[in-house]
Parts: sequence; C-alpha cells; structure tokens
Amino acid sequence: MRSAGSLAFSRTASSCSASIVGGPPLQATFTASTSSSSRTSISRRCSYNRLGTTDVFCSVAAVGVSSLARTSSARTFSSSTRTRIHKNRTTTTSTSSRRAFSSTSPLLFTPGPLTTSTAVKNALLQDVGSRDPYFLKKMHEVRAMLVAGAQGGAATHDCVLIQGAGTHAIESVLGSVLAPEKSSSGANVPKVLILNNGAYGVRQKQICDTLNLAYESIDYPDDQAVSAEDLERRLDLPDGGTFTHVSFIHHETTAGVINPLTAICEMLQRKFPHLHAIVDSMSAFGAYEVDLSDKHRCVKYLISSANKCVEGVPGFAFCVYEKAAMETLSGKKPKSLALDLYGQAKALTSGVMQFRFTPPTQAILAYHQALLEWNAEGGWKGRGGRYKQNYEVIKQGLESMGLRFYVQDPHRGFIITTVLSPEHKNWDFQFLYDFLAQRGFVIYPGKLAKADSFRIGTIGKIFPADCENFLLVLRDGFRQLGIPIPVQ
Repeated sequence: MRSAGSLAFSRTASSCSASIVGGPPLQATFTASTSSSSRTSISRRCSYNRLGTTDVFCSVAAVGVSSLARTSSARTFSSSTRTRIHKNRTTTTSTSSRRAFSSTSPLLFTPGPLTTSTAVKNALLQDVGSRDPYFLKKMHEVRAMLVAGAQGGAATHDCVLIQGAGTHAIESVLGSVLAPEKSSSGANVPKVLILNNGAYGVRQKQICDTLNLAYESIDYPDDQAVSAEDLERRLDLPDGGTFTHVSFIHHETTAGVINPLTAICEMLQRKFPHLHAIVDSMSAFGAYEVDLSDKHRCVKYLISSANKCVEGVPGFAFCVYEKAAMETLSGKKPKSLALDLYGQAKALTSGVMQFRFTPPTQAILAYHQALLEWNAEGGWKGRGGRYKQNYEVIKQGLESMGLRFYVQDPHRGFIITTVLSPEHKNWDFQFLYDFLAQRGFVIYPGKLAKADSFRIGTIGKIFPADCENFLLVLRDGFRQLGIPIPVQ
C-alpha cells in the first residue's frame, strides 16, 4: 500500500476536485455550480480517517457553492503498510491481517454495537416489504441458523425473533415464563432464582420487580463469577422446591466475567432436572459454546441479541427455546402484549408464519449475512478463536504498560476487559476517550460503581493487527497525558 502522498486540488468554472498525488485515490469528489461573475474561494481542511488508515478524506468549503456532493465507498486493505495521519504527525504501522474498512467508520472496541463487515453494511441497503416472500425466506433461515448455532435439534428446538434490544427479549421471557396461569387461584406461582453478578443480573431483578414476578437472588461482587455450588446449596434448603426456574448471565458484560454455564447445567441436570434454566447469553453466544441438546439441555430459553458476537446490527434480539417448554406457556397470561413470548413464537411458526408487528427488515437481512460469515469463519470456535487472539494482544499490551485488571483469571472472559484507571495525578479518562476516538478507536465509556476503571472490547470485525494499532495509539495517549509507561 502506498503512503498517503500529498493532496492536490483543482478547480474549473463549474467544479472543484481533490486528489492524492502519489497515494491511493481520494474517496471524495466535490461539484460546485458557480457563475463566471461570482468569485469562488476554495479552502481545504484535511483530517485523518477515523479508522487510522490510508483512506484519507478532506472537506472542501466553497463560498458561492450551491451544491456539494460526496461519494464514498468501502475498500479492502490486504496485508500492507497503513499510514495513520494524526493531527500533527504521521505514523506508519505494519498490518498482517486482511480486513474491510468503511471510509468513515471508526473501529469499535466495545461489547456491542460492533464493527461490522462491508457485506453486512451493504445488506442494510435493501428495501424490502415485511410480508415479502424474499424477506420471509431470509427471516426463517435466520431462525434455523440460530437453532443450529445453539446446537439445538430441529425437532426439539426453535427460535423466536423479538423486535428491540436484548433487554426486550429478557423481559419477554421473564414476563411470559413467570406469568401466572390464566385460571390460577394464586397457588403454584412460578418463581425464579436469579444468579446476579453485575448490572444485567440487577436488570433481571428490576424486570421482576416491575412486572410483580416472584423471584429471589444470590448476589455476588461484579468481579466474581457465580457459583454452581452456591446454587446447589440454596436449592437444597427446605424451601428450595418453591423455585421453578433458574436464571443467570452467561457472560456478564458489566466487568467482563464469564460464568460457569457448563458447571451449572451439569449440577441442575444431575440433581434438579425439573428446573428450567433461562440464560442471558447476550455477549457470549457466537463466541462461546452453547449445546442445548446435550451439555446445556436444562437451558430451555437461551437469549441473545443481533449486535453481539455474530456481528450483526441492533434492531432485534432472539430466544432459542425448547419446544416442549414453550408449550407450557400456552395457558399463561403474559405480562405484555408486544412482549408475549408465546404469542410471538406462535405467529412465527404457525399460520402465516410472520411477525405480529412491524419487523426490523434491514437488521434481519444484515443478520442473515452476518450468520453466513459466522458459519464461514467456523462458528463459535472460529469466531471465539479470533476474539481470543484479540484479547491476548490487548492483555499483553496492557500488562506491558503496567496497567492492572479489575477481574482476575480465571473469571475474566475474552469479550471485554475492565482496566483499573492509573493512580496518577494526570489521569483524565475523558481526554483519553476523545484522543482515541479522534484517531479512529472507540472504547466503552463509563465507570463501574465499585472501581475507577475503563473497558476495552475485543469483539466485532476487528483483528489482532487492529489491536496492535490500538495499543500504539493508547500508549501515545498516555504520553500526551504525561503518564509514564510502564505506569507506576
């Protein structure tokens, strides 16, 4: 790949254009309509691409310009040298992975929404009717691929798509599964035991409080994993038989803790086979194994979202469920019409086999493409393998900088890493966040209540070379702050 080169501008009586001399083609053209009597002055402002690549773009301001057009296309960069243009300097880094870039999008080092492929972005550009046979075919293929991805059997499991965010699906499941029977006299009320080790466990409790659902919780610090042993001890108590369901988070994104899905399922299947497990696998599905037919067969409702490890975009969530368990909901009175899990599932699997209400058509088409790419990469093994590589690069880089982690091994997952903020008088998270964002790297803002920290995601369409480039800019940000490396 050639370096960015120098910028050359040309103007005729009716148009102006910009190009890169000795570099890649500039992905922008500008047209200005002017009269011969008017004076058009051209000013230029060059800015590095927020991706930090040679995809340089400029803005041209023209006095007397009546129209301004900008065209942009996604470009693919192979193993090469990328030139990152900073505000006052240019640095060149070597890359070793092949990946696609948009000319304007930053790289998202967040737990979702994520950086997506060009093909996924392009799939969003299709206008299609919500009842169109083409869309319905793609939608049902998405459902089938999700069942297969969760290793559920086509005869025993199915998938329901739910418009909205992941929380909409969580509320749909809890509000439907824990609802009373339509003819209930108040006896045998469903009750869930929630294992809570972060904000998303707390959210399940909030949903239950709001919907007046019966629950109890076992609470943990947000840097610790939940425990199968603690769950077993609670269920062994005299009133343990009052619980009908157990619910927990697969990967608690609050601090980046991976919870022991297999250990919990082994215990439940061995000792409490009558209990149905609800698993929020929002930021784990697609990168960690889920086996609903065998290892994790106690999980009757597995919930995730489109904008996580399969690398789709926001717009809907889903629940892969056991068909027999879903049928037990037929006599219940759900807490919501729009979030009626049974009603939604029946609409998609019987009769016209369509959504009850307007579906996010573009998001589903994009997810169809994302699932094809996920399968091509090797499913959860391949996708999780790349994410592990990203995590290892980030982990080693942070350790070399003298930074410390909030979550200790073996509880730490490879989805998002919580880093303790340096105890240095010059530390300024907002400056660092802005510094990284201006150079094309967006991290997860915000702090944990328990510790001053920041978080770095390692999922999405990013690769180890991107993580190496991120670390270069992170180090530069620390130098700008006047914080020595390694951090003392």
